[in-house]
Amino acid sequence: MKMSRYKIKLPNLSKAWVGGLAVFFCMSGSLAYGQSDSLITNSGAVMVGKVSGHRSFKIDGKKRPLDPNLYKAYKNDVTWYKSVRLSPGVDPVWMQWLEKGPIDLYQYIAYGPATRVSPRNLPTSSVVWLASKNGGPLLNVNGVMASEAGAKANLQKLLLDQQDLAGELDNVPFTTRAVRGLIAAYNRRADTAR
Repeated sequence: MKMSRYKIKLPNLSKAWVGGLAVFFCMSGSLAYGQSDSLITNSGAVMVGKVSGHRSFKIDGKKRPLDPNLYKAYKNDVTWYKSVRLSPGVDPVWMQWLEKGPIDLYQYIAYGPATRVSPRNLPTSSVVWLASKNGGPLLNVNGVMASEAGAKANLQKLLLDQQDLAGELDNVPFTTRAVRGLIAAYNRRADTAR
């Protein structure tokens, strides 16, 4: 049996199209090898690699410590974490970045001392929600570090320039779902107003 040769004529491709295709294959190759997380340096450069146990970031086989003093933020799978200072004289810590916008909402796990009551004498922990408007001070908005009334007042301050959202605090149960929903609604409105 004789094999015939077929000539396939490819269309002329622009350099931009070929370049875009090359970037696509590079990105898909890095995703195939587990390079799907992001790390943002303090200068704003974005690196692609893989988070390892929330302690290090692996790029091309080399590990870098995830130090909140050296980096602004990182993404692990679909969850973002940001380097945030709890107070001016303290080193920053990683906080889960729940909502981004004019009002940033963070989740922080605060660990207390170990107690004999807890299983295996583990430290107690509390989930704290802190919010900051336009880079201002961090305010507790879930009532863990303050009373519920104090957290509600903090949220009221953040929403003050959108009176209808601030008024919703009196009409809905004060839950984490309501807090996050109000902050997300505020941010969406602020984005559309720009």
